[in-house]
Amino acid sequence: MSPDYEICATAKWSSTGKTVAGGNGPGASLNQLNNPFGLLVDPNDDDAVIIVDHENGRIMRWAQGEINGQIIAGGNGIGNRSDQLALPRYIALDKKGTLFITEYTNKRVSRWEKGASSGDIIISNINANGIALGPESDEKQSLFVGDWFSAYILKFNKNGTGRRQIVVGSNGSGSSLEQLSTPYQMYIDPLGSIYISEYLNHRVTKWNAYNSSDWETKAALVAGGNGNGSNLNQLDGTLAVTVDQSNNIYVADYGNHRIMRWLKGAHVGAVIIGGHGQGNLSTQLNHPYDLAFDRQGNLFVSDFSNHRIQMFAVDKSSCSVFLCIAHKTETVQLRGIGDEGPPPVPFHPDAMYIPQVMNTAKYGLHKCFDCQNIAIVGGGVSGLINAIELSTAGHRVTVYEASDQLGGRILTHRVSDKGYITELGAMRLPLNQHKLTNVYVNERLKLKVTPFRGYESNALVYINGRRHKFTERIVPELFGFNVYDNEINKVRIFHSLLFTRNAYAGKCRKTERFNQSSELFVSRT
Repeated sequence: MSPDYEICATAKWSSTGKTVAGGNGPGASLNQLNNPFGLLVDPNDDDAVIIVDHENGRIMRWAQGEINGQIIAGGNGIGNRSDQLALPRYIALDKKGTLFITEYTNKRVSRWEKGASSGDIIISNINANGIALGPESDEKQSLFVGDWFSAYILKFNKNGTGRRQIVVGSNGSGSSLEQLSTPYQMYIDPLGSIYISEYLNHRVTKWNAYNSSDWETKAALVAGGNGNGSNLNQLDGTLAVTVDQSNNIYVADYGNHRIMRWLKGAHVGAVIIGGHGQGNLSTQLNHPYDLAFDRQGNLFVSDFSNHRIQMFAVDKSSCSVFLCIAHKTETVQLRGIGDEGPPPVPFHPDAMYIPQVMNTAKYGLHKCFDCQNIAIVGGGVSGLINAIELSTAGHRVTVYEASDQLGGRILTHRVSDKGYITELGAMRLPLNQHKLTNVYVNERLKLKVTPFRGYESNALVYINGRRHKFTERIVPELFGFNVYDNEINKVRIFHSLLFTRNAYAGKCRKTERFNQSSELFVSRT
């Protein structure tokens, strides 16, 4: 399961895990687990943790903060009756609370309605392992099942009826990007693309969907794939994978006893949980089998050989958002929203080595934890982009402009049904400068860019109603946009925000002239 909000590229988790289920040695009591396998967090049940209790042949539900779990499927001994399970492995859950369970020994997939005392066998004669539901609506939702022995992924309708369609892995078992080897868990993204953890290939591959019934025949390698090992570009037994809303990849690295994260497009991962050797300390894992997020971004890990589920709390202060961007000085101030955020860090647009800033340009901001009232004073590209990004992240944003012009040259238009403000006019992007803006325009927005002649010494321009030669643009004072008498009250409204709303202005400066910079105030009320 992915979190409800977008996890930022610099997000961190506590290095110390909290045991939220089991941890009392292997056993069959309600406060015990015996080799927990798959797990998920149910967003429709107050983030209760649903656990595959592998050796006990049952599925357990653990409410947040409870000492004992509740049996919701199986628990009637190991067997093949409809009320029994035999070495269950992974589970999927639909919005109605219906469970879909893969069983190793019985070679089947069973479906258990919420509250039922027995299940329906919907798929038989399959070496079932990983399982996932497709992105379609409830009635049309597909069911994907991995066959670990035959090394392919099958697609069914949710009732298990209809034709068995091989969607990935029709070229036999192997290590090429046209093959799978021992597929374990999988993740289906909203576009229908499939991420698959391959145990013996020590990698995660992504198979893009052309449409609802056709997938690429060659995968993209998105994590590992450099042989088994403990280097940051390697995995050792890849058992589970999940993906966040920024397409960052999280992997249960079984043999290295750690959880790894690969940022989108990265060739090297980072250890975010464990990595301190095999053990049972709160900072250690012992063969992690699965992982899942709750809605807040806390990470849950199935700690197989420790017979427990560990929760690692997300660090809410580890992400930053833009608070003040001034194009005039070409300086960006970064500060975390909330009192625990890091101090402001100066950043020049050409400083491409800061990954957080580049990831924000490419993928946008993470969803806010402590959403704020934000006033952006002044327009320009900076102000308008930040207004959209901050609003999308969940903050309450108001944009104030002194007139209907930005920088004295382009008309401002407010989209009434959306409340957004946009520029009516072409934006010029020097190819060798403003790399951050170029990344935003080309990679994030994917806008068409048309080459133009950027300099003509004989051209004339109008600045504040006066005609000047184009070469005179190098004089900075010509580009100030005067605030006239009939507009001065608007400017004073901006400044009054500092006092009447107890706003925080960071290092943004007060001004009664508008230029190509934007000021941003964050309300603390």
